[in-house]
Amino acid sequence: MRSKNLLALSCCVVLALGAAACGSDDSNPSSGGSAQKKGSDPVHVPTVLGAVTVSYNVDGIDQGLKLDGKTVADIFLGKVKKWNDPAIAGQNSGTQLPSTSITVCHRSDESGTTANFTSFLTDYSSAWKSGPGTDKSVKWPTGTGAKGNDGVAGCVKQTKGAVGYVEQAYALQNKFTTAAVKNKSGKYVEPSLQATSASARGITPPDDLRFSTINAESPEAYPISAITFLLVWQDACKAGQNATTAKLVKNWLNYALGAGQQVAPQLQYAPLPDNVKTKAQAKVDGLQCNGAAISGAS
Repeated sequence: MRSKNLLALSCCVVLALGAAACGSDDSNPSSGGSAQKKGSDPVHVPTVLGAVTVSYNVDGIDQGLKLDGKTVADIFLGKVKKWNDPAIAGQNSGTQLPSTSITVCHRSDESGTTANFTSFLTDYSSAWKSGPGTDKSVKWPTGTGAKGNDGVAGCVKQTKGAVGYVEQAYALQNKFTTAAVKNKSGKYVEPSLQATSASARGITPPDDLRFSTINAESPEAYPISAITFLLVWQDACKAGQNATTAKLVKNWLNYALGAGQQVAPQLQYAPLPDNVKTKAQAKVDGLQCNGAAISGAS
């Protein structure tokens, strides 16, 4: 389901291959990675927001178990081993926590989901920062590896006491039990679409639109949120595309930032707040073909 959703949202394949007109990326673009330049500069266009949930399978614990960043990091470091550990119990007064052992489920493949999740952990744990660190794939200190969101989801569903990180759209579609994670303002927030959009509200994006919403400042923000960017050529024709392709890409981007914003929640993705959408549309309006505005695009 997730791959179908992303196909509907991102329209094409990897830009860096040269044969493609655009591509997508949901990992943090401010960390230095970008597409390879080929005759034209690549441009990051924000489209929608998603999030990474902390999903769990523990008898007797309902939706919204409270967890802060340090505790999540310690769980995935293997330091917090039981669900009734004081680090968890201290944040969940009045909840009867079982002594069940924690089983960590994590991705075995490279993914933007892993990059975003580990970026969050790095912000709250010096041990994580100096150990596994932040990347699309890391050396996990503990747990069971599984491929894709569906693999991690299966690991969590089939294992009592399990916890894993699962992309928001997948978690919402499959009605997973997810934690309320403490944000930068000290508020525990569940991973709703509204809280995901809030992570980009109030941000002033830089001119190149490459920015992260991990641990956003907004009190209403879910803290493990990220924007899905489309990567396109500033001048598609100088990058080897023809005028027709350049027009189609621009038309698609106009749709994504217009009517597509209303479709996004149906696919369990959060729409852009106006402060980001306005800058994204300006970037699309400036796309060119051989140094001229792309004519005929709607």
